[in-house]
Amino acid sequence: MKLNLKNLRMEAETVKKSTNFKSKGRGMFSISIVNNRNGKRLEFSEFLYEKLNKPNTVQFMVIPKKGLLLIGKSLGEENSYKVSTTGRPVVYSAGLVYSLTEIFGLDYTNKTSTSFHHIEIDDSDESVIAIVEIKNFGVEEREEEEIETEEDNNAEANV
Repeated sequence: MKLNLKNLRMEAETVKKSTNFKSKGRGMFSISIVNNRNGKRLEFSEFLYEKLNKPNTVQFMVIPKKGLLLIGKSLGEENSYKVSTTGRPVVYSAGLVYSLTEIFGLDYTNKTSTSFHHIEIDDSDESVIAIVEIKNFGVEEREEEEIETEEDNNAEANV
């Protein structure tokens, strides 16, 4: 997927500190957002971290309208996050997890982490960028239920 970063930056919302490979399904690339009382962090699969060229720091760009999270060494954003590599590659940041949870409407009611496996790698420019497809199944399901309810109501009214 070839991206025009200049255009994406214009519609992107930057995640602040305070607040052409594909992997679909349980493939090589994954990222998990962990949100529990013992810690808030983003965990990268080793394969994804290697494909990003094992950066010491990463930047994030959010495109909520498209449901995308971009991750790279340098996306032209002001904030960079340190990657801890003591074990699995991890970014520890409560503010980042909070922001992503709010922006994408992620629900941690009965779980402590959410993993994403639909990831493409754009390495067409000098920097490598992971494009993570974030799906908010709860919102999609609610919207579908509301549409079905409206259709049912309309059908009942026509009977």
